[in-house]
Amino acid sequence: PRITRENSSSLSSSLSSSSLFARVPLKCHNNALLGGRKEGRRRGSPVVVTNMAKKDKRKKERAAARKQETKSRPSSLSSSNKDDDEDEEEKEDDVTGGVRDGKEEANENDSNQRILDNKDVFFQSMTLASTYKQRTDLQLLGDRKVPVTEAVKALFYAPFVCCSHDENDTFNYANQAALNLWEFEWDDFIGMPSTKSADGEDEEIQKERRQLLDDALEKGVVYNYNGVRKSKNGKEFMVKDATLWTLVDRDGDKLGQAVKFSKVEYVASKEVWKVSEGGEWVKDDGSDDDKGNDDEDDDDDE
Repeated sequence: PRITRENSSSLSSSLSSSSLFARVPLKCHNNALLGGRKEGRRRGSPVVVTNMAKKDKRKKERAAARKQETKSRPSSLSSSNKDDDEDEEEKEDDVTGGVRDGKEEANENDSNQRILDNKDVFFQSMTLASTYKQRTDLQLLGDRKVPVTEAVKALFYAPFVCCSHDENDTFNYANQAALNLWEFEWDDFIGMPSTKSADGEDEEIQKERRQLLDDALEKGVVYNYNGVRKSKNGKEFMVKDATLWTLVDRDGDKLGQAVKFSKVEYVASKEVWKVSEGGEWVKDDGSDDDKGNDDEDDDDDE
């Protein structure tokens, strides 16, 4: 209908009372803007800034009050009260600003966190796992059920050596067990020619090593390899029962080669060492072999 001066007031009254134009509580708007969250705010939000401003203001007020009080206090009382005030401030800091997320704590607890967070390390870890499965039909981490989000850390601290070089024979990955064995830091090992993993002056060892890599390239995988290698500090050790496999992309082009093993025998002492959890090396007391023999004896009895 046509709006006239006579009926405009009644129309306005009816619209304002209609449910279509009913006013929505402000709290609902705020919840919508916050994604439906009723409590909890992200770090760096305006509320945090406001809290910090209030905190600074309280500190200034207390400092001014202390300054005024110290004029009428004996020196011994002034020092003790000052300590009490500082303790109070520390407690307040713990309440208002002492909350830290889990990632920050993990970064401090794990000195290798920067390695684990590296995208190249993530992709190389995935490549190692997928190509190992392709070549051997086995899981690189064994029977462990590990989510993708934890796979990088699981491989880095695995109870076996795993390292790889690219198509130019330059190391591009090493887990903790490999770094401990060769006595290198990550930054020194990555980018180093893989020829330096063995005695560079021993032509026979280098020739044998080259033949091994060629065999793995031709066959795709080589099992039960034994060969002498040398650490940064000159310790020679015999790698025992290693698996070496070739990494390829989807088109079949070579990406590099990788190795996996868990035991070595040091040439000088003839001692056998094995990798434990966390990538640490421990002397092999033969308990694993004894357990395996016991299992075989049980099978014979049956």
